[in-house]
Amino acid sequence: MSVTINEQTIIARHSIRTFQPKPISDDHLQELLAFIDHLSNPWNIKIKIAFINDLKNSDKIGTYGMIKDPAVFLAAWVVNQPFAQEAIGYTLEHVVLYAESIGISSCWLGATFAKDHVQKILKIKKHEIMPIIIAMGHAKEKLSLKDKIIKKAISSHTRLPNEQLFFENDPKMPLSLKKCGQYQKCLEMVRLAPSAFNAQPWRIIKTNNSFDFYIYSSKELRSSSIKHVDIGIALAHFMIMAKNLNLAGYLDTNPKHAAKAYDHYHLIVSWQMK
Repeated sequence: MSVTINEQTIIARHSIRTFQPKPISDDHLQELLAFIDHLSNPWNIKIKIAFINDLKNSDKIGTYGMIKDPAVFLAAWVVNQPFAQEAIGYTLEHVVLYAESIGISSCWLGATFAKDHVQKILKIKKHEIMPIIIAMGHAKEKLSLKDKIIKKAISSHTRLPNEQLFFENDPKMPLSLKKCGQYQKCLEMVRLAPSAFNAQPWRIIKTNNSFDFYIYSSKELRSSSIKHVDIGIALAHFMIMAKNLNLAGYLDTNPKHAAKAYDHYHLIVSWQMK
């Protein structure tokens, strides 16, 4: 496991929906399994992860024509509890980026798979949740027409501008990334994080000593919302870059300092600078 997930990996990775009809090598699968065995998440939540590589009945997984010729599906499930979905997003984004670094492409699937069928395959219990699966394989050299249409439809090639995502002290004051020193790179990588329908539901408010991560939801934020997975993915990007840059600080998973409430903002975690 000598490969390092870095800025170039994050920039290069994008969703692939049409794969080459060939398997992932046993060596690469073993690399992925070894990487997964060493993963952890900020909430210390135990996550079960498995590959579904018997795809004889892949139509039953129900990708509704969105995915063609994946080599495997990667599934993750966990006991239903607070921050379970954040932990899944955080953990699996590390897997997705590691896979990218060894030449394996991927696509997150939330609504577009037959959840009941996959739960039956993996014998997932009623008290457990599995919000997403990931299609993986070797990307075709050129995007198919279908991929181009889907990419354009969900605007996956665009991202919200910094001033709509990052703020200083309150949501009315856009944050100048140039004033953030090395943290500028962390925030730039957060902006590139994938999310369902490219919604980018995360918001970060910087105070003197912290970067506070919020989920933004104009409607009631349900515990089952895929936005919880999305902010876990964004947090993974921040933490990967903070580690690569050797930034001094720690993640507070139970932040108390941000006492002021903002409409539609739901505080999740806070990075405390040292």
